[in-house]
Amino acid sequence: MTVRAAVSVALAVALLGASMPAVDRVRVQHADARIEGEVNRIQTVARSLSRANDVVGDGGSPARARVTVHLPVRSWGASQVSEFTVLPPGNRRDVQWQVRGGERRHRTLDGVTLAATGAGLTIHGGGRQRLLLELRRLNGERAVIVRRPDTAGRGVG
Repeated sequence: MTVRAAVSVALAVALLGASMPAVDRVRVQHADARIEGEVNRIQTVARSLSRANDVVGDGGSPARARVTVHLPVRSWGASQVSEFTVLPPGNRRDVQWQVRGGERRHRTLDGVTLAATGAGLTIHGGGRQRLLLELRRLNGERAVIVRRPDTAGRGVG
């Protein structure tokens, strides 16, 4: 009887060990898909802000929108995002991210210029993140600037 139990345990451990790489791949894919959905939400809000408002001159209060994104945290179903960045102006892409165990992904948004001032806005780790989008003129072009709500109005280029 103990031999059967030992063989059963060994078989269960072997099956679990063999399936873990596949489970990890699925976690990364699920996290990437969730982030892609959050980027789509940011794009929708940024487009709406840009289309429905005018850019104000210097000293004026810009049109704003708040958006809360939910970046993946580690769970049985998803890997955690290790980095999510809204890039500064002048990049060929607007957003990049990396999920633990995955490759760095990049995305350019359609129909709107999205940027962060300075070196960019980087969020480390997952969870609920509040962002403030402001319609500004950046290098002569309409752009939606992304920042944390507590830095609103500072350091606009």
